[in-house]
Amino acid sequence: MSNKLLVPRIRFKEFTNAWEQDTAKNLFIPYRVKNSNNMNLVSYSVTNKDGFVNQNEYFDDGGKAVFADKKNSLIVSRNTFAYNPSRINVGSLALYKYSEMGLVSPIYEVFQINSNNNPDFFLLWFRSEAFKNIVSTNSNKSVRDTLNLSQFESESVNFPNFAEQLKISSLFTYLDSLITLHQRKLLSLKNLKSRLLDRMFCDEKSQFPSIRFKEFTNAWEQGKLGNLIDKGGSGGTPNTSNAKFYNGSIPFLTIADLTKADGHIYSTEKHITNEGLNSSSAWIVPKGSLTLSIYATIGKIGIMHQNMATSQAFYSMVINDDITKKYLYYHLKKSDVFGEWTKLISTGTQANLNSEKVKSFGIFIPKNKSEQSKISSLFTHLDSLITLHQRKLNSLKNIKNTLLDKMFV
Repeated sequence: MSNKLLVPRIRFKEFTNAWEQDTAKNLFIPYRVKNSNNMNLVSYSVTNKDGFVNQNEYFDDGGKAVFADKKNSLIVSRNTFAYNPSRINVGSLALYKYSEMGLVSPIYEVFQINSNNNPDFFLLWFRSEAFKNIVSTNSNKSVRDTLNLSQFESESVNFPNFAEQLKISSLFTYLDSLITLHQRKLLSLKNLKSRLLDRMFCDEKSQFPSIRFKEFTNAWEQGKLGNLIDKGGSGGTPNTSNAKFYNGSIPFLTIADLTKADGHIYSTEKHITNEGLNSSSAWIVPKGSLTLSIYATIGKIGIMHQNMATSQAFYSMVINDDITKKYLYYHLKKSDVFGEWTKLISTGTQANLNSEKVKSFGIFIPKNKSEQSKISSLFTHLDSLITLHQRKLNSLKNIKNTLLDKMFV
C-alpha cells in the first residue's frame, strides 16, 4: 500500500505524516493468564452493547461461571482486551478499564496492545470498517463467524503516531459523553411523561386526578368512548391476490406503519386503488382522525396526517372537536401504556377487540374544555422535547459512525 493511501479522509490538521503499518501479530500481544490460584475475582462476559458486564448482575442466575470452578478462567487486568471468538461478528469485543482484576471464560481471546500504543485508540479501531473487513476476510463461516487472534495475525494494521492516537481517542470520548448525556435526558423525559400519564388522568378509584393544574377543581365525568366520536368504524383488506387492488394512490395503513410512526402517521408502505377500496370494507378515513389497533397488537393509538384507508386491524375515529380529539389521543395513549385494554380482549386464534368493545370503553374527561386543552398541550410539549432529544441523539450517533468510517485507514 502506498503512503498516499495511509492517510485518513478526516484528520486533525496538525497531523500530516502517513500512518504507520504493522502486523496484527506485533501489535496485539496474547495475554492468557489462568486463575491458577482460584482467586475469588468477579466473572465477566463481554457484550456488544455494554462491554464487560458482571455476570452476577447481568444474568438472572449469575451465569455459569459464577458458581463454577474458576481455576481455568482467564485473568483480565486494566487495559486488557477480550472477546468471544464466536461473537466477534456482532462486535462483542471490549477493553477492560477497572483497576481490580477480573475473570473471563477460557474460550475468550485475551490480549494487550504493545506498549507504544494507546489502548483507547485501538478499541475504536476494532469498531471501524478496517477491522470489520478483517473479520469478514478471515473468520470461519458458519452459523456465527468465528475469529481467533491467530487467524488474522498476518494482517496489516494501519495506525498513527501516539499523539494522534491520543487526540482521536479523546474526540470519541467527548462524543460518547455527549451521547450519554442526551440518552439520560431522553430517558428522563420519557419517565416524566410516563409518570404524568399515570397521574394526570382519573380512573375508577377517583373522579379527581392526583396531579392537576391548580386552577381546576371540579370532578371529572365518566362516559363511553363511542359517545365522544362523530364517526367510527374498522377497516378492511382488499383481496391480496388481485393485483388490480394494489399500488394505487390511496395510502393503506398496516400495523407496521403504526409501529414505525410512533403515534403520528404521515405515510404508509402500501397503497390501494379505488377498485380495491370498493371491493372491501375499507373506507377513506379523513386526515386528523384517530386510529386504534384492535387485532394482535392491541391498543396502539395514532393520529392520521393524511387521508387513508386501513385494514380491519384498526378502529378509526373521526372527532370534529379538536380539543376533545387531542385530549382523547393522550387518554388512549395512557390506556395503552398501562394495559387498560387487556380486560376487554377476546381470545381466539389471536387477541383482538371489536367495534362494540371500543365504543363501550370507559373514558374519564374534564368538563372544562380549558383543562382538556392544557393537559394535551403539556403532553404535546413533552413529545416535542422527546423528539428534539431523540434527533440530537441520532445526529450524534451518525457523526460518530461517520468519523469511525473516515478517521481510520
